[in-house]
Amino acid sequence: MTWWLNVFFLANGLWIPGAELPHPGWSARAYGSHAECLARKAFAEEACARDPLPLQSLWICSPGAPLEAVPDALLANPT
Repeated sequence: MTWWLNVFFLANGLWIPGAELPHPGWSARAYGSHAECLARKAFAEEACARDPLPLQSLWICSPGAPLEAVPDALLANPT
């Protein structure tokens, strides 16, 4: 099964998918296993901790397909 690493950014109090940013390169990425996706998620989180992005980010692994919308849990809790 394919696993997808999705990134969401908090901008002006709203979470938005990385693919919606005006800068390319933030779309979901496919990985061959859950373990590989989790390893890449950990790498991304560590990289952001060392060199923070201008927006708060949240990385999520999803099975089967990239997330097309912001998860309900993020919509309910913007911080």
